[in-house]
Amino acid sequence: MKRYASMLLMLVFVLPALGQEKNRFEVDLTNVTDDKVQVTYYPPEQESNELRFYFPKIVPGTYNISDYGDFINELRAFDDKGKELPVEKVNNNEYLIKKAKKLHRMTYLVADSYDTEMPTQVYPMAGTNIEAGENFVIGTPGFFGYSEENREHPYEITVIKPEGFYGSTALVARNQDSGRDVYEVADYDMLVDSPMMYNVPDTAVVSMGGADVLVSVYSPNGKVTADFLAGELSVLLENQRKFLGGELPVEKYAFIYYFDGGDQVNPTAGALEHSYSSFYYLPELPQEQLASTLVDIAAHEFFHIVTPLTIHSEEIENFNFNEADLSEHLWLYEGVTEYFANHVQVRYGMISREEYLEKLSSKIRNSRTRYTDDLAFTELSRKAAGEFAGEYGNVYEKGALIGAMLDIRLLELSGGRYDLEDLLDELGEKYGKNKAFRDEELFDAIVEMTFPEIREFFASYVDGPNPLPFREYFAKVGVEYVESEKTKQVTLGRISIGFDQERNQLMVADISQMNDFGKSMGYEQGDRLVSVQGREIGPANAQNVINELHTSIQEGDMLTVIIDRPQEDGTFKRMELSQKAVLEQSTAQYVLRQMENVSFEQANLREAWMDANAAPAKKEDVATVDGIITALYDVISGPAGERDWTRFRSLYKENASMGAVAVMPDGNSRYVHMTTSDYMVNNAPFFMENAFHETELGREVWEFGKIAQIKTAYEFTVGESETPQQRGVNLVNLVRDNGRWWITSILWTTEGADNPIPESLKQ
Repeated sequence: MKRYASMLLMLVFVLPALGQEKNRFEVDLTNVTDDKVQVTYYPPEQESNELRFYFPKIVPGTYNISDYGDFINELRAFDDKGKELPVEKVNNNEYLIKKAKKLHRMTYLVADSYDTEMPTQVYPMAGTNIEAGENFVIGTPGFFGYSEENREHPYEITVIKPEGFYGSTALVARNQDSGRDVYEVADYDMLVDSPMMYNVPDTAVVSMGGADVLVSVYSPNGKVTADFLAGELSVLLENQRKFLGGELPVEKYAFIYYFDGGDQVNPTAGALEHSYSSFYYLPELPQEQLASTLVDIAAHEFFHIVTPLTIHSEEIENFNFNEADLSEHLWLYEGVTEYFANHVQVRYGMISREEYLEKLSSKIRNSRTRYTDDLAFTELSRKAAGEFAGEYGNVYEKGALIGAMLDIRLLELSGGRYDLEDLLDELGEKYGKNKAFRDEELFDAIVEMTFPEIREFFASYVDGPNPLPFREYFAKVGVEYVESEKTKQVTLGRISIGFDQERNQLMVADISQMNDFGKSMGYEQGDRLVSVQGREIGPANAQNVINELHTSIQEGDMLTVIIDRPQEDGTFKRMELSQKAVLEQSTAQYVLRQMENVSFEQANLREAWMDANAAPAKKEDVATVDGIITALYDVISGPAGERDWTRFRSLYKENASMGAVAVMPDGNSRYVHMTTSDYMVNNAPFFMENAFHETELGREVWEFGKIAQIKTAYEFTVGESETPQQRGVNLVNLVRDNGRWWITSILWTTEGADNPIPESLKQ
């Protein structure tokens, strides 16, 4: 779960044979009274004369006492002749049905948790919405109860729906027509794992990585559309596909979005993960303003398909809906998930390194200023729904930082060749969706898979109370960590920024704290911001514009802000406000920035950590010009078989260019361009079948500062022949960056009668 201050019926579940007696429920969405919907339950035949019927006290992913029974009214039980049976309400969530051998059906009313006046701890992303003719959110733990005797029996759910309504869910209807949908699930756990939303549909489907992904939206004022969100999520899903090894680990998935169009949005808005879907409750703002936040939240929720939905403990496998029996590994389930949600974005270029480091800085600030830093994370996890409920938010802050520190430590110990992603792959193979681990065995299992030093990491920073070693660990990847420093930055005038939802513009909401520069600029409350220093500014890019301002403008430079000022007649007058920029002193805390002068080891680990295309290099390969040219020939030479493509990629800068002037079958020469990936794909099959040895005949080196150009002559043999099959010249361009040499481009051509290899390159 993440909290923040008609292809609708999709997933085919593989069910066991449903010959055993079913739990049958019927929900009538066409008959709503006082924001309540009637549910009718037909249980299997009972062997006992007493039946204890429950609604969940707590559900997976929320780590919070919810008491869904608070929203159940008028629960009654009947025999097959319609005679009422005795029912005793034992507590908020438990009912005792007497004479249960005669029980034929039960009825009860489900109330709306979105629109309630009573105090509630139900998160809206796990709640219920009952809005006749508009929208129904069927948070399944709020609609459907269970008994321990029948919990593992199949469940059949019939939803009677208004005309034109469709159900957005990860389930596939067994039967479906214009008036009803019928679903079947294997047991109660799967039912709770399958939220539904009914309304007139706005949907889109994204297909990639072997999966069909549904995007379903309810936006009452039409400010967010499924097509827009599908476009935003496509880039994320493509990069998550790469991050997860090339395929998405599900065949189908559903993103279900409910946007609250009211003036007062629940402060616990956010999202809740499920095995094959995630449900989102968010304020209805213009979609451009929400875009970056939606990507962050969706990245977090989708990564839950790895933890805990694939890798999980016995406490999650056998979830206790009526007691807060939680796993001690929230650092893994929520922390690592949150870490990966941001990390995938920097590794695949969705955000810059500076933006990523600021996200980590923000998590350090939040963790250190809002929560108890010396509370062992395993202890927090076990008591997150009770004694330490107020500390739960730290799982998204310090929990993510634990993930970052563990990732860096694994990279260091492996020389950049093994990271947290590799660890999760191994854990998935050892355990997986159908095999839970025991809480007390996880650390031992991870140490066995990785390095003995990782035991000390867990003992100190996860199972122990020690603060995370930010300075030491970030330095390993060439990142400077500063606890506190005095800075001077350009100020816009210390104005309070708000948002004009109707005009989709930022506005000056308050000038009571405005400084002298702001007064000289002449801001007035209500001014709408149009641009800063010529860059249009809006909700989606405001932070980037301000960050760029801090780095691009000097004291005394002219600072210009274009505004729209409201007039008495309701119109707006466009105005330019300009003054010489003033730097204001402030204190920055928990600053992270890339070091400029780093060692080879730091540079190597930094690239491995922050760049998905980076490959760890051998120091001897890239420390000198001679080393990298020698490696250039060596890495593609050898007997028939696989080449070390990781080493090959480690020699080249990202987006390095390769090209050849080659002789075509018609005898004419033509330039052929390729990327390093093209070269690997095109030549790997040949190398697998043929021995190939390329050797250097001689070279000329020209260096200037941190750049170099190398002319190097070559010849190569194929198979067992000792006679060179081809000779030619490589022109290699190098740059020295991050403490090592990189190839930025290589161009080659063959020797011919009219262009023999120069004598200077035959040494």
